[in-house]
Amino acid sequence: MARRVCILRMGWQPFIDSPLWNLIDALDERGVQVTLLKSVARTDLGKSEETHPRADCRLVSLFFKRFTKTPLLRPFFQMLTLLELWARFAWTGIKTRPGVVIGIDVDMLPAAWLIARVCRARLIFYSYELYTDRPGIPMKPFWNWLERRFIKRPDLVVACEPNRSRELQRRYGLRECPMTILNVPPRAAARPKSDRIQQYLKKQGLPSGRVLYFHGWISRARCADAFVKALPSVREDAVLFFIGPCEPAFKDELQRMARELGVEHRVVFHPMVSSDELMDLAASADIGLQAQL
Repeated sequence: MARRVCILRMGWQPFIDSPLWNLIDALDERGVQVTLLKSVARTDLGKSEETHPRADCRLVSLFFKRFTKTPLLRPFFQMLTLLELWARFAWTGIKTRPGVVIGIDVDMLPAAWLIARVCRARLIFYSYELYTDRPGIPMKPFWNWLERRFIKRPDLVVACEPNRSRELQRRYGLRECPMTILNVPPRAAARPKSDRIQQYLKKQGLPSGRVLYFHGWISRARCADAFVKALPSVREDAVLFFIGPCEPAFKDELQRMARELGVEHRVVFHPMVSSDELMDLAASADIGLQAQL
């Protein structure tokens, strides 16, 4: 019987991130059949769902997700969506009869644990990040409780960076420090300088001086408004270049703030791109901005 691995991943974005892509490649090269369960990302991102040619990619749509923006009832529908997600993933995953189950981040751990228990499979918890330390995350006490309750159940815990590995051990009293598999391995050489952002700005008829670059979820919790407010204090040829998803109402607020500060032509929003394109864009920036380490 062929070896089978089932990987569970929340669909925060329509793309398959580089660490997951590389993991699937490595398993396939060793003759392992891979099933990837991934929830469908937000449709308002304007991107089609990416699949991996070496994996059986199963995209899971969530009925209750459409109601999570409902005023007053938002927490109720968020929890209902989460329960639907775990139920759908568990049912689909059990039918694949895996020998190993990999849950990426704590939001996938309950469903991954249930699949592993039913199928008598090995369970790996792959922690991409310190989940509850993410800025702006809702229901933080719940996620802290859930991670503490489940983190000692997997056969193996993996972190993507040594400091996060040590923090997981300290925070939850793990007997062993989680294995570290770098999600950004050291490069043998510096990436060549690119001019992708400069070319993009030129096509838009915008100034293309110094580029202040931010990628990721554009939100108040990640200091996007503070970056805009600081822009008048920066040299006049500097452009604040955002790339990533942003709630329409917050984007309107940032654009209104930029107009009031007289820097509307220096604040640029670029839609999401794949990991490969992202690195090329980053290589054309002068300064990278990070709201949280």
